[in-house]
Amino acid sequence: MLTRRLLPLGRPVGSGAIRSFGQRRTVAGFSRSNPEQVKLNQVTVQLNPSSTLSKSELKEQAIKLISGNLRVPSTHDAAVILASKGLAPWLDDQQFISRLLGATATSRTGCRLTVLTAAVDEVPRYDKNGAFASGEGISILPTKSDSLLPGLWSSAPGEGNSFTAPTRPFIEFHASPIGQGPRPEPSLQVTVPLANTVFETGRPHALAASEWTATGDAAPSSGQVWAMGQRVEKTTQTVILPPTSEEGSLLSTSLIPLTKPRKILSGLGNILRQVDVDSVETPASTELEKIIPTLLKKRLQHLNEAKQQEETEQGSGPVGVWALIIPKEVAAAVSIADRYIAPIPLGYYKGLGHYKLSGEWELAQVTSPYIGRLLSWGCQLRKILSGGGGWGAKKGLLSLDPETSLETQDHEDLENFIRSFKGEDSSNGSGIVTPGSYVQFFTEGIYPRAYGQKAFYPNGSAYALGTPFERKPEEDKKKNKKGSEQINDPKRGWKADPGLFGALSSEGIYISSDDLGSGKFKTKIDAPSSCVVVAPSFPIALKSSDGDIDVEDIDQFGKVGVMEDQSGVGEERK
Repeated sequence: MLTRRLLPLGRPVGSGAIRSFGQRRTVAGFSRSNPEQVKLNQVTVQLNPSSTLSKSELKEQAIKLISGNLRVPSTHDAAVILASKGLAPWLDDQQFISRLLGATATSRTGCRLTVLTAAVDEVPRYDKNGAFASGEGISILPTKSDSLLPGLWSSAPGEGNSFTAPTRPFIEFHASPIGQGPRPEPSLQVTVPLANTVFETGRPHALAASEWTATGDAAPSSGQVWAMGQRVEKTTQTVILPPTSEEGSLLSTSLIPLTKPRKILSGLGNILRQVDVDSVETPASTELEKIIPTLLKKRLQHLNEAKQQEETEQGSGPVGVWALIIPKEVAAAVSIADRYIAPIPLGYYKGLGHYKLSGEWELAQVTSPYIGRLLSWGCQLRKILSGGGGWGAKKGLLSLDPETSLETQDHEDLENFIRSFKGEDSSNGSGIVTPGSYVQFFTEGIYPRAYGQKAFYPNGSAYALGTPFERKPEEDKKKNKKGSEQINDPKRGWKADPGLFGALSSEGIYISSDDLGSGKFKTKIDAPSSCVVVAPSFPIALKSSDGDIDVEDIDQFGKVGVMEDQSGVGEERK
């Protein structure tokens, strides 16, 4: 079995870098610990709001899970508490927050604790196979208010009311840059939009700062009692993630390439019109119109043969498609091996082997670090909003998502349009389509059935910020003896992941960096099952459907996945 140290995304595959972090993985080198005995500085607990338990019983269970897995250092005077959308009303329950603080914080009477609470769409978790999943739950991070929660008590006009606020509500997390080690000043910004909680709380969003004081009026069994003082409703907040000695940021995504990189011949603004396919001017959507039907057909065929009925719906479409825009400056400055990922073998291109269902996720493992590295170099990942078909001058046009930040202003869009019209590349990382750049198309790979790996509990911390994972937890798929789902099991879905903290947004996340050393860029990540992972390096082994991948398998797969083709367009099509 291969065991290697997790390496930054800046390392090319050929140099021995591990393929991806997250999703399907087995972990070696950990001493197995009972999760009930592991107490780390952060924790995420999975809960099931649809349980037959009463709300008070469910809250009691949440407090037990959190207190049994969380250690709050005495040097920390603040905590960030994130709740999934379905649990947003809990953040307004002063008694619940007080009991939660009393169960985890050990402070003398009169001590004060600052708390930032927010509701997000989902929180991350690990499934029983050690892969990232997501769902309802609570994620808690003890921190320091003075250095890691800047501007906590400041407010702008319209704060706390999304209808009058100058921007959409969000939390901006600061971390080490992608592909780099820890920095004294974290330069990677990950903006996570907050959940819309109108139907849960009666308010557009839930984000508040509050101050709590230990009163000392407590029974020994229930811990310190905390009383809330001032409370401020907010619209935005910055959270600087506490660094570790060996942490780095990685991008984990489920995307797989559909086409080869194609040189852009014509486009305007966010509209892609023509690309170069084997020295022929071709409408931008032509290859996709042939490849996607073939992919859907092969998926259904293999799913039916494997009798994987649960995944058949995913394999039948529709599918989302993303365009990776590689600026001409990047294409000219880096080698083909560092910017070219061979597409999934569907018979459309020669020399790529044969399609297999498990190969989709194996290809996603190879693809993930490439995309992260290219984004850190200034490339853009844009979802295709519409296009294809048509006739005349509109034939094959593709409209790409123009949004690169949550606060994009109209004047920025106009400036980018003017630059594109003049044939200029954008210098601010907006990724506007320009002739001479390259484009490669991607879609989400199918996550195969689990192969029975056991869960793991890392002896370290990890932050995960991204989009919800579409796979349902294995607990949700369990059947009773009669074949029906165990929806009435009150304990179904309870789980704690010590050391894990994060937030997921169904809208997507916005990542940017102004660090000249690691690369200046700004982009949006809205592909399903994608996240920026900030974690210490640790041993990791990949696992395929055929078993553990050894060094020879990795190297061979790297050579297949990265075709040495100096033209950037590869072999001739069939």
